[in-house]
Amino acid sequence: MRGSRSGRHLAGRHPGWRLFPAILLAVAPTVPTAAADDRWQEGVGGAVAILPVPTAAEGIVGGSLSCAEQRWTLILRPEAGAVPAGTEARARLVIGDAAFETPAREAAGTLQLGIDKLMLEPLRTGARLGVSLGEKGGMARAIFPLAGSRTVIDAIRPRCSPVDMGGYRPVPLSEVDPAVATAAELMKDEAGLFQAATGKTAAVAAATLDPADGNHLLFASLCGPGAYYGPSGCTLSGFAREGDAGEWREVYNTDGVVLYVDPAGARDGWPDLVTLPPGGDSVLRWAWDGSAYVPAGDRLAQGETGGQAGDP
Repeated sequence: MRGSRSGRHLAGRHPGWRLFPAILLAVAPTVPTAAADDRWQEGVGGAVAILPVPTAAEGIVGGSLSCAEQRWTLILRPEAGAVPAGTEARARLVIGDAAFETPAREAAGTLQLGIDKLMLEPLRTGARLGVSLGEKGGMARAIFPLAGSRTVIDAIRPRCSPVDMGGYRPVPLSEVDPAVATAAELMKDEAGLFQAATGKTAAVAAATLDPADGNHLLFASLCGPGAYYGPSGCTLSGFAREGDAGEWREVYNTDGVVLYVDPAGARDGWPDLVTLPPGGDSVLRWAWDGSAYVPAGDRLAQGETGGQAGDP
């Protein structure tokens, strides 16, 4: 159980999972073809699963499940003329006793549905998948058997490409950075709470940035065993100082993320931050609001594909 924080989380935690039409169009769709029998099959190359021929189908003749940049997409092949080009609708997915809603968008002759990772376990373990689009399924509907889905999803999951963060500059925190001493002093209360709760000493890592006009940023993490700071085992704080004589003050705090900066998005001389959970897909932008960093939206939900490289 995590202990109480000595100060509040200034930046806040990442919001709940989102479904996002924009990323779907950034991935060139693979037109699905039907599997040879009533079982799921692996596609040729990449993280693609071919679904069996659907039953009780109206307007849908086939489907596949694919993953790119850690985002999963159910791609349905509609009958000719069943779905007008550019259609956007709500889709309902029923897997056993679980029901989900997600946006659906027509793209290049296919219907693309965002699949949140929370849906993967029901897809692996369920018996059948029901899909309906439009009000009361009036646009299209189908039922897909899930026989063999566990084996196929487990086989293709490791092939899913990582999120492309090539346009941003990573902030490499290090336990031997000269700023560690300053970071340890700034985070001593938090480190004390950690030690009292776990009986362990947290490891401190740090890095500094000098954005512009004599301003300074210091980022520091505390990491330790167990789940005190969530699955990552780390907390991450950011401190700002105006001028060499200014006082450090906390302007950012989250748990367990990989940190990047996007100088192209700087505001008042303070660069935008971009964060990614380790092994995750929720790329979140943080912007300077005049006194601290606040969430500015999901990068992928806004259709961004990366920032511009540059030195912070």
